[in-house]
Amino acid sequence: MMAGKAVRPTVYLLLFALFTAIFLVVNFPQDQVAAYVNQWMKENAGNVLTAQAASAQFPLSIRLRDIELASGGRKYPVGDLSLSPTLASLVRERKSFSALLEGDWGTLPIDMAFDRERWEVGFNGDGIELSMLPAAPDLPIDLEGELSIDTRIKGTGGGKPVFSGEGSIHLVDAVVGGDALELFGVDEIKLTKVRLFWSAEDNLVTLQETGIEGDIMGDIGGTILVLPGNPGNSRVNLTLNLRPSLEAQDRIGPLMSLLGSKTGSSGGVRVTIDGTLGEPKFAL
Repeated sequence: MMAGKAVRPTVYLLLFALFTAIFLVVNFPQDQVAAYVNQWMKENAGNVLTAQAASAQFPLSIRLRDIELASGGRKYPVGDLSLSPTLASLVRERKSFSALLEGDWGTLPIDMAFDRERWEVGFNGDGIELSMLPAAPDLPIDLEGELSIDTRIKGTGGGKPVFSGEGSIHLVDAVVGGDALELFGVDEIKLTKVRLFWSAEDNLVTLQETGIEGDIMGDIGGTILVLPGNPGNSRVNLTLNLRPSLEAQDRIGPLMSLLGSKTGSSGGVRVTIDGTLGEPKFAL
């Protein structure tokens, strides 16, 4: 009996919290939710990300709809984000969330944690469709294939955001085509596998252990100095070493020659990329 009396106040407290949560979800002004979320994103990511609508959902989650990414004076639709806090974060200063980003391109599970000074985000997703990515229609080439990403970054907010981290990107059965290639007499280039490993420190991303396999073989290396509040102006310093595979040499070889490949059995070419992400400059 004493145990039952001790448990009863706890049950009442949980029921009170449950009904309070239901009341808040149903009655909280949704426009204020969107305004609060956009203000938080502006403080932590500049004007790069915005949500057109946001709503609180039962039991304790927020859904952001029609998220847009701003870059180079344009806005690209990203998708919707469902965000749920862990129970422990409700009573701690450091907040942690699990999230799911969904769009026409696929889904991307996300976990994140932050307090007043620091934040940490992890992405781990498979089967992302290249042709459906937000900026794909604006590229001078057509892309198909699947992307996998495994990334963890952490950093500080405030007036001068700084981040570090590491991760990998994998492309499988990618196909590059479009008018830009047809001008050089190539209908498409198949890439069976592209592996890219990177690390970052003080906003400087360094590419490591990269590899390209398929009609074109090779590797890529270099750095990207990321400006969190203005990614389009991030500085690029990359080098690509490319050569046609033996099977595709007759088909891809003329294109490589036009790019400046040296005579010889490999038919390879080195391409350097500098400038900014928004306006990259290519040189041979």
